[in-house]
Amino acid sequence: PPVTPRSATRSPTATRALALVRALVLAHLVALALAVLAPRPGAAAPPELFEPTDSLVGWPRDPVYVFYPRASCRGSEIELEVWHRPERKWVAHPAHARVPVETCQLEDAGVLWNELRWRCVEPPDAHVPAPSWVRGIDVFDPDVMERCAVSRDGDGFGAMTIDVASPSSQMPLRAAEPVATVEGSVRLGGLQGADYDVVIAIDTSADVGARGLLAAQVEAARAFVERARPRLGETRIGVVSHPNVRPRRGEHTGARTEIALTDDAAALDRALVALGARGAAGAPTFASGLAFALDALQFTGGDAAGARPHARLLLVMLADGTRALPFGPDAQQPANARAQVLGLARRAHEHGVALHLYALGGASSEPSTLVAEMLRDNRGRFTQVLRPDEARDYLRDIRMPYVTSISVRNETLGADADGLAYGTGGRFRGTVPVAFGHNRLHIEARSSDDEHAAVDHEFEFDGSLVKERLREAERQRLERMKRRREVTIEPEDGGGE
Repeated sequence: PPVTPRSATRSPTATRALALVRALVLAHLVALALAVLAPRPGAAAPPELFEPTDSLVGWPRDPVYVFYPRASCRGSEIELEVWHRPERKWVAHPAHARVPVETCQLEDAGVLWNELRWRCVEPPDAHVPAPSWVRGIDVFDPDVMERCAVSRDGDGFGAMTIDVASPSSQMPLRAAEPVATVEGSVRLGGLQGADYDVVIAIDTSADVGARGLLAAQVEAARAFVERARPRLGETRIGVVSHPNVRPRRGEHTGARTEIALTDDAAALDRALVALGARGAAGAPTFASGLAFALDALQFTGGDAAGARPHARLLLVMLADGTRALPFGPDAQQPANARAQVLGLARRAHEHGVALHLYALGGASSEPSTLVAEMLRDNRGRFTQVLRPDEARDYLRDIRMPYVTSISVRNETLGADADGLAYGTGGRFRGTVPVAFGHNRLHIEARSSDDEHAAVDHEFEFDGSLVKERLREAERQRLERMKRRREVTIEPEDGGGE
């Protein structure tokens, strides 16, 4: 008999069972996939490109100096932005939204690769594409290692350089007169300007008072102010003391601000005289005094106003040279105190503060191991004042250079600039005769430390406008001559025979 095939339909019970099996299998496969993709216990999760942080305060966390070259920039500045991690967008650089070309700047090493971008700031030009953003900085470029390896201080870092903003060496100069306006700046150690903010920290401890050294410190500070008097304004000076009396309510140290940073010579003198009259008291606290003096050059608190953003920062720390910290042998210095002092020295380095340490007396004219380590990355200096009770001008060797002379000459024509004006900060401006076609300017500058810098700047002069003006002037001259030569001939009177 024929075989009857089974029906293609299933019973309701069988259908529900099959659906349940399929659901269980699918759930098992999903769980297995999640287990494979999930990180194993103890394994680090894949890092995000931009990990969230609280804010951009405390810049920089991992400081490194970066050199910003001119490269192909037609302007004199570079614009900078950093990636704001919490908001996930590009924002203006928290420390300097623009920097001059050919300068070293303090950056955070953690953002140089992909969280910092830059572009040239250039005048608009219909024939040249607008500058585009470039992400990342090549911190290991040879220029960086050569020019920015030394930290900032009162002398700057690197060499004295000259930057010419105009005329441009990239584009021909067109003008109706064969004259070029020359503008630029001299940078002392890569930094523009010669503004200085100086804090003098005077030791007013009882030990120093007993040795009669308070009056000597006051007189040395007054002599320093007097020497700086012609440049007050560009230079500001503040005075702090450490310590004096017991800390007041809310204070952690007896250090005091005698006068905040100012360019008022009379006010500085009154504050120093009052400090000397008040006398010495209290136990020496070098570390807390150093911390307080650094606060006077920052925006981190204290009752001082803080330094200007672009000023060169100097801290002149006067302290008892007979004390173990920081001038004595290593064995006499507590480990925790050493660590605190070194941390403060690093803070000075990171914020560009030149630290000048003066030991008032003491056994050795050579810096201790601790002092040498404090100044290793800081181009400040250590000085032992052998007879501080007799010396009254031992701060005279602190260098605060400024520009003293600038000259501009067009070597192509052998002509000097006319009306050249410049300031001690290094900015200069003047006019110089130019030749048609190629021109070569030779610019020289000197500083108060007798440092010398020179640069040859070449550019092209497009004389088409001058030629057009001359042709028009010649056309008008010929027209005038033609009019003068036109005369009216009158008929002669007289009769013939």
